[in-house]
Amino acid sequence: MSPSSMNEAQTRYNYIDPALRDAGWETAPAKIAVEQTVAPGRVESDGRSHSPLRADYVLMYAGRRIAVVEAKKYSADVGEGETQARFYAKALGVRFAYCTNGRSVRSIDLALGTTSDVEFMVFPTPQELLPLLAQSDGESELERRARQVPWAKPGGREVRYYQERAVESVIRVLGRGGKNALVTLATGTGKTMIAFQIVWKLMRSLWSKAGLDVREPRVLFLADRNILADQAMETFDLPPGKCYRLRAATDEPPLDRSVYFTLYQTLMGKGEGDDIGEGELHVKYTKFRRDFFDLVIIDECHRGGANDESAWRAILDYFSPASHLGLTATPKCDDNGSTYEYFGKPAYEYSLAQGIADGFLSPYRVKLCESTIREYGYVEGDVISDPGAVDLAKTYSPDEIEHVRLVIRERDAHFAEELFTKMPPREKAIVFCATQAHAQRMAEALRKEAKKRFGIVDSDYCVRVTAEEGAVGEQYLKRFRDNESTLPTILTTSQKLTTGVDACNVRSIVLLKEVKSMVEFKQIIGRGTRRYDGKAYFTIYDFTGATKNFRDEGWDGPVVCAKCGKNPCECETGGGGGGGGGKPPRPCPVCGCNPCVCPPKVAKPITVTLSSGRSIAATWTG
Repeated sequence: MSPSSMNEAQTRYNYIDPALRDAGWETAPAKIAVEQTVAPGRVESDGRSHSPLRADYVLMYAGRRIAVVEAKKYSADVGEGETQARFYAKALGVRFAYCTNGRSVRSIDLALGTTSDVEFMVFPTPQELLPLLAQSDGESELERRARQVPWAKPGGREVRYYQERAVESVIRVLGRGGKNALVTLATGTGKTMIAFQIVWKLMRSLWSKAGLDVREPRVLFLADRNILADQAMETFDLPPGKCYRLRAATDEPPLDRSVYFTLYQTLMGKGEGDDIGEGELHVKYTKFRRDFFDLVIIDECHRGGANDESAWRAILDYFSPASHLGLTATPKCDDNGSTYEYFGKPAYEYSLAQGIADGFLSPYRVKLCESTIREYGYVEGDVISDPGAVDLAKTYSPDEIEHVRLVIRERDAHFAEELFTKMPPREKAIVFCATQAHAQRMAEALRKEAKKRFGIVDSDYCVRVTAEEGAVGEQYLKRFRDNESTLPTILTTSQKLTTGVDACNVRSIVLLKEVKSMVEFKQIIGRGTRRYDGKAYFTIYDFTGATKNFRDEGWDGPVVCAKCGKNPCECETGGGGGGGGGKPPRPCPVCGCNPCVCPPKVAKPITVTLSSGRSIAATWTG
């Protein structure tokens, strides 16, 4: 066979493999990882990935990735694989990339931005590349030790490439004396798994603020919701006796554990699950010495923990001798600037768009509904139970309708009817409402419409899950998260489910509330991004225009048309979505959240019966 007729596999076997061996990459501690799967590839129309992203060769030394090599067939141009080589090098965090056709080698140095060709088959040796890395990116002793620690596999789960990068980035900060670190990764990408791997490697490297080889670190994992703290403790697959879940404000914590999981509210002396309110706070965190912890991990740190005006900030200030690691799913924007000011530039960032392109997250589509009853303005003939409480000259926005407590049953029924003209009734959905009362009314309206339209009569088909449901709501949520369970099918909520719902089979996100911030928008759409077998995408049904106000194409990626699944759209309807949006309000000074999660002031409901002559209609885009 002539060389020019060789395919890629033959070219690799005859020319590329021998050249790598000759350069010493198969001599320990060097190693060649062949056909290294980086990501499964974008989810396609059948809900599966069919085009995995694989690096032909990853060159390793002492467990450290050094370079990637992309191979092409003998007759190809040497630069044909350059784009792929650069992609894999950036994804895996390596400086050197090579592409070759078996006749010559193109060398790419991403740090220097240089590219050069060698007109014969010679690769650099480990001894040639390692000094270059040492000059530009010296490695700390902690980094070296942590790299030798095998990755943990809780539940048999493998670590993904971006999770490895995030862990390595945080350990680099700590190993070089950094105080605080931030990782920003889209919802559904496993931030808690990353936190666990960081702690795993620090413990086995015997790192603490007192230095190396003194003792294992002591870690505090802070969340603001029970489900987040509980999920984190489940993820941290450590030996018995290493972890402790600090629950009630009256709990006396043992001081001999390694990792403590709790809520901000608990440490502030509040009851389990309470929001931080006004008045005196009986601090609990003083049960620990200021220097007790070596690392404090702040989950969902964008929700106020780093804000100077937040009561939670006192906890971080008290434990200031420790290093602080922030976890967030939202990129920097107007309403979480204090988070980025406190933690600094992210040590690692992984966007929703990249997660979708890699196939780790589900893509999404948007259907936008413009209704004539989206807002409410008085029309002659409307019957109002308390006319003096309503400004008859005012047009009320969707959230104003709910917070003033205008109960318009025809409006609720209209939204339920319109939703079921588009949304499949047997697929799991979360409906976000303005208030808990609104969520209750929408659950009733959706059950009624489902019975009328589809003959669905099960009372658990659609249920409300808000703070008021307590333990009953947690049971509903647990069943909803079970991918094999069909009931409940639809959850209505207000604020509770914006985070902490890791149900993989959510196919629909419904927005019946006005989203007040970019942060909240990211959290809400993140409820649908997790992959599930057969799930090709999830759909956002938007009744309030949030998808136009808070989209960030650089983070979210392009919206595909809900009808044809393409961007740009290849059918007549278009894909919906857009950009823009105004500056959102500052976080609440009481609870530290934006939007505020303080219990709303309850007003007396005002019933509105619409005039029989009023026209109610809706137009869908997407």
